Amino acid sequence: MKKHLIHTLDTPSLLLNIDILKENIQQIVDFSRAHQVDYRPHVKTHKSIDIAQMQIKKGAVGITVATVGEAETMA
Repeated sequence: MKKHLIHTLDTPSLLLNIDILKENIQQIVDFSRAHQVDYRPHVKTHKSIDIAQMQIKKGAVGITVATVGEAETMA
């Protein structure tokens, strides 16, 4: 039996469907604009500079952090 690539990954590993991520970001941006509110996502869920940049590029007005460490990382 041939092993699938997924079974060769070290754990823990992040598996991310980038198309769904982009779709989710666009949906919240569209919702925010439709309701005339600023979109400022909290980075505690993804802790990713790349995802935060994607959110800002799509229309977030900034990001929200909970700790100085998160702020330093995102800066």
